[in-house]
Amino acid sequence: MHIRRRTLAAGALALIVGLPGASGALASTSAESEVEALARAWFAAFVARDGRTLDRLTAADFVMTQDGEKVERMIALGMPVNSPDYFVRAIEVEGLAVRVDGDKARVTGVIRRKDDFGGRVFDTRVDVEQTWRREASGWRIVTDRETQKKG
Repeated sequence: MHIRRRTLAAGALALIVGLPGASGALASTSAESEVEALARAWFAAFVARDGRTLDRLTAADFVMTQDGEKVERMIALGMPVNSPDYFVRAIEVEGLAVRVDGDKARVTGVIRRKDDFGGRVFDTRVDVEQTWRREASGWRIVTDRETQKKG
């Protein structure tokens, strides 16, 4: 009888561990890590002026807002890559939090950005909120909302 209880307990544990929901935490953590890495790559692409990476990571219906104002896609993605007068000199990620829910992910955090407008450098801290969507070709950023921190 003592052996039978152990066998039943071990069998129940194996059943619980084998359930799809039991591995969901690991899958979510993996997806969160993937989205965080892609968000960091997206920021780095601005500094590197890497238009190919921006195109690869950005959804066709992408929308950016800065301080509540919508920024046209061509300006949001093209200007930092192509303008001779504007450069993103650096982006330091101070912290990102990622939450994945199925095929959608929400990234929130704070970045410190150094922008160069015609030789004048501005250092700003920005609250960032992004929405990413899993598509057939991988995760793509759909929205990027940036709000300059005061003070």
